[in-house]
Amino acid sequence: MSVSDDFCDKGIPYYRGQDTNHIFIENASPVYISDSYYNQENMKRSHLRKNDILLSIVGTIGNTSFVYSNKKATCSCKLAIIRYKNNRVSPFLVNAFLKSKYGQSQIQKYKRGTVQTGFLLEDMEQIIVPKFGDYFSHKYNDLMELLHGLIQKSNQTYRQAETLLLSSLHLDNFTPSTENTSIKNFSDVTASGRLDAEFYQRKYDEIEEKLSIFPQVKIRELINYPVCSGSTPKAGNPDFYTDKASGIPFVRAVDLIQSRVDTNNFIYIKSIVHEKLLKRTKLEKNDVLFSIAGTVGRCAIFDYDFEANINQAIAILRFTEENIKRLYLVQFFNAPIGKLLVGKYSRQGLQTNLNLDEVSELSIPIIQYDIQEKITNLVTKSFALREQSKTLLKAATKAVEMAIEEGEEAAMEFLGKINGIV
Repeated sequence: MSVSDDFCDKGIPYYRGQDTNHIFIENASPVYISDSYYNQENMKRSHLRKNDILLSIVGTIGNTSFVYSNKKATCSCKLAIIRYKNNRVSPFLVNAFLKSKYGQSQIQKYKRGTVQTGFLLEDMEQIIVPKFGDYFSHKYNDLMELLHGLIQKSNQTYRQAETLLLSSLHLDNFTPSTENTSIKNFSDVTASGRLDAEFYQRKYDEIEEKLSIFPQVKIRELINYPVCSGSTPKAGNPDFYTDKASGIPFVRAVDLIQSRVDTNNFIYIKSIVHEKLLKRTKLEKNDVLFSIAGTVGRCAIFDYDFEANINQAIAILRFTEENIKRLYLVQFFNAPIGKLLVGKYSRQGLQTNLNLDEVSELSIPIIQYDIQEKITNLVTKSFALREQSKTLLKAATKAVEMAIEEGEEAAMEFLGKINGIV
């Protein structure tokens, strides 16, 4: 049995390449495997430990993430585990070095392949890591602890928003039914047009009954612009794609992270593609984006002033905030209850999907506007803390490069100013 056959809703975190978009791997959204699969003999070599560094070695080469805790976890074979045998080297600094231009230039030098690039483990021995002084290492570790604290505070604030939402919907203690049988009339099946058994599970009836005490608004009644999705030009085609310097950000479902479009791992399309081929899906500030393929129902706000576009796995929800605050809607669909409702309408197959008509028919419960504002304020606060952590991470990477270029004394002086940033 392959590991993908063992994926489950709860269990041991199993991290994959896309999870290395997070500086600390525990902040990713992994899939899970059972404890029995985790303890198989062939899995033991990939058991993660505190202070491990994970390096993506297939596809997107060179992303790194840090293992902060000793909680049980494992990872895909597309990630290399870097583990030091002693405490003479700061793993925080090694991780930062690998993220720096000096680490990345070495990693990219040794990547191989054309259709799908890879980095061989034996080439890891070719990577040269400088030995930093003890005092600099100590101060850098303090900085990373500060960074971790900021991220934790952001996550805590985000969870507060979710808790407030669930309590406002009287669902804070709700546990959906696990029964997988339900009796329906033929007329119910005819009316819905759905023949898949998943659609009629008891848990969906329960949640819809719970929400029926609130006024409801359907997406199609809320929006002032037709629900539409983008297109995905053939990957790697030079007629469509380009680099950051000359391109337009092309938002994918993997960029929808914790209710906001994440800017760290954009790919870019040419301006002419943005202006002509994909002109219908040009993004506007405050558009809500909704994933309709793969991880269906992931929701995020695009709250930037720069131009961008979307691929075919994302739909645009564009509306004013007369009855529904945008971040309340985003938080609703990202909460367990929203994911459950979206799961009812999702169609299973090689890739789970939801069509645009089905997105338009999704309903949102309307709660008091002042409660929506409180939820919005908490989510916005979590965004601000996340931005602070990004600023700190960039400064931390710059400090490592300065230590190499100008010496550790200059880097220490720079580190001394960072507290003013946060």
